[in-house]
Amino acid sequence: MRAIPVLLPVFVAVSGLAAAQTSPFVGHWDGMQHCPTGERSVSLDIAQGADGFLTITMKAGGVGTISDGHIVGDTITMNWSNFLSHVTFTGRFVSPARVEGTYHESITGEDCTWEATNASPQSQALAEMMTPAAAPTPAPAAPAQAAPASPPPPMRQAAISPQAAPHVPTDLERWKAEAEADRAKLSAHQGAEAKASAVAQFCAYAPEQAPCAARIGEAYEFLMHNAYATLTIASRNKAVPLPEMQPAAGMPSYYDVYQVFAFLTRSGKP
Repeated sequence: MRAIPVLLPVFVAVSGLAAAQTSPFVGHWDGMQHCPTGERSVSLDIAQGADGFLTITMKAGGVGTISDGHIVGDTITMNWSNFLSHVTFTGRFVSPARVEGTYHESITGEDCTWEATNASPQSQALAEMMTPAAAPTPAPAAPAQAAPASPPPPMRQAAISPQAAPHVPTDLERWKAEAEADRAKLSAHQGAEAKASAVAQFCAYAPEQAPCAARIGEAYEFLMHNAYATLTIASRNKAVPLPEMQPAAGMPSYYDVYQVFAFLTRSGKP
C-alpha cells in the first residue's frame, strides 16, 4: 500500500477536530455495489499519518482488495487490473459521512453504481456539526375561508401515449446470454475422463504426443475453469481475445479452446 497525498478544497476542519484530524474522510466506510448481476458489498479504510498523507484500502465483492487509489479534492479513484480485466471505482464525497460513485469493468463492459457511509464515530460527529440547524417550524396560520367550489372542467378523453420501442439487445448482452447457455452445456463434461477423451481425440495421430497432450490439456483447463472462456467462444474471440492459432503469453489458442468445446458439447459455432 502506498502513501497518497490529499487535497481538500471542499471540506474545512471544524474547531477542536482540526488538530486531531485534518481529513474528514478518515475512517472505516461500509456500503454496497448495485449491478444488474446483483448486490455486492464494498468497504473502504482510509487512514492518515502524522505527515498528513492518506492510505486507502478498498475491499469489493467479486474483485478483492484494491490499494491503488487516490483522493483529489472530494473525488476518489481506485484501480485494479490483471492480464484480462481492468476495474475502476470512482466516487465523490457528497458529505464527510457519505460517498457515491460508479464502477466499470473493462471486459464485460459492466457499469454499476455504489455508495458507502463512514461508520467512524468522529465522522458522524463532524457531519452533525457541519449540518445547518433546522429552521424553527412556523406556527400554523389561521384556516382560510373556504371559497365556493367551482364547477368541474369538462371531461376530455385521455391521450393515448405511444408504445415504448422494444429493447434491442446489444452484442455484449447477446454474447453473455449465449455464454451462460454454453457454460451449462459444459457442466456434464467435468473431470479427468472428459479431459483424457479430448486429448485422445486431438492427439491420437500427432507426431509428438507429449507437447500435443499438454496443449490440449491447457485448453481444456481454461475452458472449464476460466470465467470468460465461454464468452470468448460466444463472441467469436472478440470480447475476450485469445491468441488465434497457437498458444502465446501463457494463454491457450482460441482454435484449441474452440475445438475442445465443440468436441465435448458436440456443437459448433457458425
